[in-house]
Amino acid sequence: MVVAAAHGFLAGVVRPDGEVLAAVHSTANLTPPAAVLELLNRAIAQAEISARHIELAVLGLPGPSLFAGTAGPGPLGGSHLRRFRDWAGRPAADVVGEHLNRPVFCENDANLAALGEAVYGESAAADTVLHVSLTHGTGAGLVIGGKLHRGGSRLAGEIGHLHVDDGGQLCECGARGCFWQTTSIPALLSELATAHGRTFSVSDLDAAAAAGELEIIRALRGFGRSLGRRIADFVVFLDPQAIVVDSTLGAASHVIADGIREAVDQYTPPQLAASVQISSGSLGVSAHLKGAAALVRTENLLVDTGHASVAGRPSGTAPS
Repeated sequence: MVVAAAHGFLAGVVRPDGEVLAAVHSTANLTPPAAVLELLNRAIAQAEISARHIELAVLGLPGPSLFAGTAGPGPLGGSHLRRFRDWAGRPAADVVGEHLNRPVFCENDANLAALGEAVYGESAAADTVLHVSLTHGTGAGLVIGGKLHRGGSRLAGEIGHLHVDDGGQLCECGARGCFWQTTSIPALLSELATAHGRTFSVSDLDAAAAAGELEIIRALRGFGRSLGRRIADFVVFLDPQAIVVDSTLGAASHVIADGIREAVDQYTPPQLAASVQISSGSLGVSAHLKGAAALVRTENLLVDTGHASVAGRPSGTAPS
């Protein structure tokens, strides 16, 4: 599978039972398709298998889920997503499908991470799981009864586009004052850089949280509370059993989860707050890969491919 997101690409090989055979991650600004296909080739080589043994591919992309078909025109399916979805002027699924000569299924990247944690992570016993993705933006995936809930427009979980400020900055989606502009990891890194006079990276947040640096921990906890204020509304509406925070942030994820916990305790009725488990995920970057395996299983992709689009062709057919 390949995950294409704002801050890098992840390629990997995984069995249908969730066993990850290989994972290759790059935070470099790769230019699709050649560099990304090379990343995929490296993952296949690392898995020590032949490409002919791959049965299908899963492609994780930002924006509306494409699992049930091609996303139509709209604010969140517009030009700002083309760099992820169109590679050299062609649909990314077509490029990957022709490279592997296999069917390709597309899904939202945050949804894959959510499904991976909900099926294979520590929250696997929970019926309703809300997974908060932070590394590549501010988003969420909702898993109910072991299956993804995508919503009618396939945009369920886009919490980064909650409206919070009438006079806010213009978002690339066309609206003003979207939540992610002030409450996202890139925004936090920018604020820390201004406050401390040096640049910060995600790995810096992980290291600082692990080392117990109080200033950074305080900032992370405050970030978690801001995020948790909005998540508290979801708790009231959905009554989830578990909220899982993106674990690719390392030790910082645990601090952010603590901040979310504080906000949920403050802004939701006590019975709801007490019933929801809030924690950092347990799978790291493997969440996306295991999510791809879970997608194959929960949607019966190896058995029945009659309800999804495959690289722009009827499901179950390999690219020619």
